[in-house]
Amino acid sequence: MAKELKPLGLLTNADRAAFAIYCQMYSRWIQAEEKIAETALTYTTHDANGKPKALIQSPYVGIANRAAEICHKFLTEFGFTPSSKTRVAAAPESKLAKFLSQPTKPKSPVPPEPPSTVN
Repeated sequence: MAKELKPLGLLTNADRAAFAIYCQMYSRWIQAEEKIAETALTYTTHDANGKPKALIQSPYVGIANRAAEICHKFLTEFGFTPSSKTRVAAAPESKLAKFLSQPTKPKSPVPPEPPSTVN
């Protein structure tokens, strides 16, 4: 995702923390969804006699849902949802940034001036 954002000017060093949080939440969402697939969305609790007591949502569902909410907020901030694409635009490149990004040309040595003659 960084490969798509950086050339558009939508990801800079100033965005590093926000992007890192997005990546962490995305990873958490994937991990929770994998656990849900391994186990189940719900499980049954039992009383002291072993009889079914209640059907409970897996804690991984809450983890996945919260991570997905946070991811969605960051996707919106970075302009990666259909509705946010029209609201997010990269700042125009400044004159200084353009100047600094130009390749430097090696300067040819300037020959010294001949000494002046005094009559």
